[in-house]
Amino acid sequence: MIRLINFFSFLLLSLVIHAQTEESQTPEKETFELTVNVPNVTSDKGKMVYALYTSENFLAEPGMASTSEIKDGTSSTVFKDVIPGTYAVIVYHDVNGNGKLDMNEYGMPMEDYSLSNNPRSMGPPQFQNAKFTVEKSMTLEIKL
Repeated sequence: MIRLINFFSFLLLSLVIHAQTEESQTPEKETFELTVNVPNVTSDKGKMVYALYTSENFLAEPGMASTSEIKDGTSSTVFKDVIPGTYAVIVYHDVNGNGKLDMNEYGMPMEDYSLSNNPRSMGPPQFQNAKFTVEKSMTLEIKL
């Protein structure tokens, strides 16, 4: 009986050591930093709001979000731990600091905004026009 208990204790210990070794050998996913610069903000009033989207959550809840001060008409933020993939960034100038992109009675934005790739189009933003691929740390410049 004691030998059987010792055998099971040894077997259990071996499995635990093996599992820990397997876990330590599993590589962590590599992540990157994405820096976003806005060089042409019309005033230093308010703040800039940045949102990082995938195609699945575009125009809904962003995967990552950030706010930044504006100094001398420029603003920037850094998204850390970005997993390689395809993304789009939307940035807007929250002039009054209320945490939302204000719209007029016709649903048109009353505050400056733009997207990655700086597309100019009528109608709501489209992921296809703003998408880019993160494969390494990188910097984007978005103009309002």
